[in-house]
Amino acid sequence: MNRSTGPVGVRLGIVRGISYGMFGAPDSFVPEMRRLGGTLVRVYVYWSQVEPEPGRYDWTVVDAILGQLDPADEVWVTVCSAPRGRPGTGRAFCRRRPPTTCAGTSASSAIW
Repeated sequence: MNRSTGPVGVRLGIVRGISYGMFGAPDSFVPEMRRLGGTLVRVYVYWSQVEPEPGRYDWTVVDAILGQLDPADEVWVTVCSAPRGRPGTGRAFCRRRPPTTCAGTSASSAIW
């Protein structure tokens, strides 16, 4: 095993958690991955981060990921998506705010 390339036949990488850029500015994590010998990045992006409201696009999170990559890096982007709200509930999916409770629910039933 070579520390800079990892075991023969095994690609090393990092998975950046499902909250990348959700609750603050996107951070830099790819340089640390490279120091560890990785060349594969997997990141989750919620469509609500790219299109926070219908017709308005914000590519900040995607640009932050792509701006950290070198040509030799490989990136897997998982785009998580859901309807903006369920009919009749008025609740949006994956809002950018801390959880709250809804009228008629117990205090321990938090929604996002």
